[in-house]
Amino acid sequence: MKLLGRVAPLAMYTVVAACAPQSEGPGWPGETWPVSTAEAEGVDPAAIDSLIADIDAGRYGLIDQFLLIRNGRVIADRRWDHSARYAELLAAQEDTADHQYNYDHPSWHPYYRDTDLHSLQSVTKSVTSVAFGIAVDEGHISGVEVPAWPYFEGYGVDLADPRRAATSLEDFLTMRSGIDWALPGQTYDDGTHPTVVLEASDAWIDYVVARPVGTEPGTRFDYNDGVSVLLGKIVREATGQRLDAWAEERLFRPIGIDEYYWKLAPDGEVDSEGGLYLSTHDLARIGY
Repeated sequence: MKLLGRVAPLAMYTVVAACAPQSEGPGWPGETWPVSTAEAEGVDPAAIDSLIADIDAGRYGLIDQFLLIRNGRVIADRRWDHSARYAELLAAQEDTADHQYNYDHPSWHPYYRDTDLHSLQSVTKSVTSVAFGIAVDEGHISGVEVPAWPYFEGYGVDLADPRRAATSLEDFLTMRSGIDWALPGQTYDDGTHPTVVLEASDAWIDYVVARPVGTEPGTRFDYNDGVSVLLGKIVREATGQRLDAWAEERLFRPIGIDEYYWKLAPDGEVDSEGGLYLSTHDLARIGY
């Protein structure tokens, strides 16, 4: 599995529109989304044409696909072929570190092995949170107000630390865990960025757990890839299923998602912070 955990600015845009006026929706999509026109669904086609023209001009970087769904119907679906550009990027990469998850690894590509499964990058975090929410709804997790760190007692967490003791699952879900992560202005090009170090390591959970809690939990938003790794592990501990198996059974299959790819971390857990690949049309099912 030599697929990198970052592909920005390579992207796909999926938009599920909900603006009046609108016609009656067709309900949940079947194997494929029904197709309509912008006019029939109350959307100005000129606005769509203008956006597509901006994408054609490169205003938003390398966009692989733009999908617009209105009232449960596809009214715009445009793809851009950047395969030649991707080949150039791959050829220019140098294998500076012998680890499949390192940001400098050359074997990265937005699509998984010539399929239409596209890297979701940090949208993976949203899917992880949905799967987490299902576990709460079904009673595997008693609520988001309960303490978070006891799930990691086996990793040597100091539960007597008052800040860790005060950290709830809600703090994890809202990225207010208090765990020290990136410095202000620090980018992924910096080899000391915690996410870069995380993905270059062989023990992701251990790395996150060992990070100090420098801020009072629940008081400050601090974007943290590592917390999403912990959320995936909590789903495993609570349900007895690895995150991908749980999501497949309780989320993907019920809404008609049959194909996906989810990278594995070195410890055998899935990469719950950025490793999911879905087709654009299936990502729209989650948003719908």
